Amino acid sequence: MYHGTGCTTAVTCMMSGVTLCIGRKFSTSRFWEDIRDSDSTAFVYVGETARYLLANPESELDRKHKVKVMFGNGLRPDVWRRFTERFGVRCVSEFFNSTEGVFALLNVSRGNTEPIPPIFTSTATSTRGQLQESKSPRLISAPGPYLQSAVGHHGFLLRTLLHNTYIPVEIDHATGEIYRDPVTGFARRKPYEEGGEMIVAVPDKSAFVGYWQNEKATNSKFERDVFKKGDLYYRSGDALRRTKDGRWFFMDRLGDTFRWKSENVSTAEVAESLGHYPGISEAIVYGVEVPGMFSPESSLPTSAEHLISPSCLCPATSRRLLTCLQVTTAARAVPPCSSRQTNATSSTTRPSSPTPASSCRNTRYRSSCAY
Repeated sequence: MYHGTGCTTAVTCMMSGVTLCIGRKFSTSRFWEDIRDSDSTAFVYVGETARYLLANPESELDRKHKVKVMFGNGLRPDVWRRFTERFGVRCVSEFFNSTEGVFALLNVSRGNTEPIPPIFTSTATSTRGQLQESKSPRLISAPGPYLQSAVGHHGFLLRTLLHNTYIPVEIDHATGEIYRDPVTGFARRKPYEEGGEMIVAVPDKSAFVGYWQNEKATNSKFERDVFKKGDLYYRSGDALRRTKDGRWFFMDRLGDTFRWKSENVSTAEVAESLGHYPGISEAIVYGVEVPGMFSPESSLPTSAEHLISPSCLCPATSRRLLTCLQVTTAARAVPPCSSRQTNATSSTTRPSSPTPASSCRNTRYRSSCAY
């Protein structure tokens, strides 16, 4: 109940009189049984709850429930559609925020998970003084996946009002700090479509509740003199982008981005692509240093397939996986595959622990995939 999501839900239910059922603990095998026993019409999820439920074997009872809405945060794009279609949940209320944060978004995504039968409309006509009723079918279309995978949505008015309040800025990935122009000393604003770390304009430090008895941590969330002298902004620590029509999408958490051939690569972006590959239920991606990757004496080919351990995947599966990544992920994130076999990977040396992404100049992602 200390978590913001649980606390908000519990307090709201108590104030509105809505029945609230709290399970003893989360269990993938008992979750839907608890849902049916309590006649729940909505449930709260956090993080990878949906992914764990989706990993369960399919059952004829998957849609035997009364759930109409699921509310929470952290539903990843590679899980969203598969979960709603399999379990028949028509409305996903995905929000974005941290318990103590001041940057909040909400996306109420309504979509039908099965065909809608035609609706018949009645019309009355008069024939020689007698009324005759006829019925004609009127088809209505199901809402498409317009808001699917988005963490929030702003219409024209909100986009206009918050244009100088929610601002994406460029980050210096070597230091993790906001990039400052060497001449003016001010930050560089990024286009919403491209995205960047989101900062929020605040009148003073009281806008942020702060961390208990930790003034240093509290002050680290603020940045002054960002676009002009004297201004004050709250740092969210998260990178997001917004489409022209107002849909917000999560990109990455600050510190999870790594460098590869002078490009910044989002670990969340790579993990999402891996999550779409058949048979992978969860992928964890992080940057590690590749020894000798750019040294002249190194014989290590600059091909992603040579960086995959043969003990995890057979060569044929490795090539199919990398081909999938090349199609679904930006070119900067996946080097080209060579025509050679992957039997040379066993000689590749890797550090025993990951090197922090912020300190890696020449890094490559490693992924831990659950099948």
